Amino acid sequence: MLRYPERRQAAIWNGRVRGVERGGIPPHLARADTTIRPEPVGLGGTNAALTEHAVNACATCTIRLTRVDVANTGGMCLCGQNTIIKQSWLHDNYIAHLADPSLAHTGSVFPYGGSGPLEISRNRLEPGVDAATGNEVPNYWQAITAVLFTQSVDGSTLQDYDVHDNFVSLGAYDFYPENGKDMILRNNVFGPSHWGYTTSCATCTYADWSNNVVGDIDGNPTSEVVPQP
Repeated sequence: MLRYPERRQAAIWNGRVRGVERGGIPPHLARADTTIRPEPVGLGGTNAALTEHAVNACATCTIRLTRVDVANTGGMCLCGQNTIIKQSWLHDNYIAHLADPSLAHTGSVFPYGGSGPLEISRNRLEPGVDAATGNEVPNYWQAITAVLFTQSVDGSTLQDYDVHDNFVSLGAYDFYPENGKDMILRNNVFGPSHWGYTTSCATCTYADWSNNVVGDIDGNPTSEVVPQP
């Protein structure tokens, strides 16, 4: 059974984080029941848009995100090791202040050079959706390379990558693997995307690719299977 929340169930109001800066997180970050987003300012003020990921990890960091609502940022987490993200919601992730959104390369959860472990479970990761309307943000795909993106740095190999029971939707691709060994992706629903649900990776291997299906923009699953890349 899919366990990610519906949008109306995913709004989280118990806490709020503002002014998140790159490198400003502690070595061990546990955040729950929290919203992370740039906020509007008063009349005549200026709101600097956040073009980076809401959370930027480090080689020695431990990250735990539970029921976190992230919007209006450059992504949820640039993190590739010692990370658990669950029951959270990413939306409205376009770079609205850019005249040319193709200048940005954002996403959702990006283990850039990470070695794992990384678990992503029971989330709604739909960066290209306008949560107020439930529709696509115009030209969302120009800024959002992929919802889930893996990439090696200096020969790194991502291991213990476990993605299960999520709704993944509205990137140029939903899943774009460039690096990963024995990855696990199971019981996920892949929603609309611009170029495709996944793309191939000659060096990637999978320990489990099962029960991944196509869904609509609201996350309703169909019987159409998404094949292993």
